[in-house]
Amino acid sequence: MKRDNNFYVFDFEKFRERVFLFDHLNWQYHSIIFNIGSLIISNKLIFRNNFLTNVILKYIKFLIYFKFKKILVNYKIDKKEFTKFYLFYLFEKQSILLFDLKFVKNIKNKILTRKLIMMIKKNIYFILSNEKF
Repeated sequence: MKRDNNFYVFDFEKFRERVFLFDHLNWQYHSIIFNIGSLIISNKLIFRNNFLTNVILKYIKFLIYFKFKKILVNYKIDKKEFTKFYLFYLFEKQSILLFDLKFVKNIKNKILTRKLIMMIKKNIYFILSNEKF
């Protein structure tokens, strides 16, 4: 939809009750993973160097948090609460990708999806290992 020189998208894919901010997180996470993660995943750097992995995952989380700052302030969500939403998002995203993987026919896309799932698992592990709830 276009309104006042702005474009809006209505996304009804997998429409159901879900984690608050899921679509916002998904929009940011996908672009960041595609632009940063695909290079790292394709070179297998993220799977060889834990320090580099942790720095990148921390940067990704910070970047997403920074992009959401206005929304989070609006809903009175602090960093700790954001981390919980982010973690729930990652669990849900992992679940969706694991389910969808059954339907991916293209081998290249199947490999990319598996790598994304591995990246999400590392991200979940990083958060659970480094955050206090």
